[in-house]
Amino acid sequence: MKTYQAATPFADTAHSHLVGGQAGFRAQTLWPAVVVSVRGSEAVLEQFAEAVGVSLPPVTESAQGGNTGFLRIGPDSALLVQAPIQDTGQATGQDTGQATGQGIGATGEALEAQCEAALSAGAHGQATDLSNERVLVALGGAEFTTVMAQFCPLDFDSLPVGTATGTVVAQIPAVLHHSEDSDLPWRCIMRRSYARWFLNLVRETARPYGVVID
Repeated sequence: MKTYQAATPFADTAHSHLVGGQAGFRAQTLWPAVVVSVRGSEAVLEQFAEAVGVSLPPVTESAQGGNTGFLRIGPDSALLVQAPIQDTGQATGQDTGQATGQGIGATGEALEAQCEAALSAGAHGQATDLSNERVLVALGGAEFTTVMAQFCPLDFDSLPVGTATGTVVAQIPAVLHHSEDSDLPWRCIMRRSYARWFLNLVRETARPYGVVID
């Protein structure tokens, strides 16, 4: 199967500064990612969830259907997120830069259409592809909580795996998702225009603990 190079627009933010041979904080841009916003009543969200093969999770929780995460960030709103996957077709949670035509999952437009097609007659809901304006950053490390506490009000230690919530990170509106990834468990979804500033901020904030950004 033909592959293409999925070059991240944030390659210039790559940075490595180890302390005692260790990086206490790591950030990795997962590019390209599919992000679709869905809105509607609880009944409508149930139809959107069914369209991607999951049961509707409670507010501030998430469900995973294959490579599609359903992040319910409010009573009437959710994000559908597909991180890049390798050209083997297996989800890895890491962006290797290599992807196939199917490797990144459905395109945002296709996922948007899939959701709209799932609505029953007379149901009113909205699915909007945000892939071109959103960035997915994976975060983790032994000092993750220490670093993030300096510019995010969430109590990360109290948030279990599966949490998905809207918040503010260094005055940037963002959605944070506690994934099942044991290496870089946190996912931060933000507007693309803020991503470079955010990565530069965490580079300087995490420097005393060792930091790797890729």
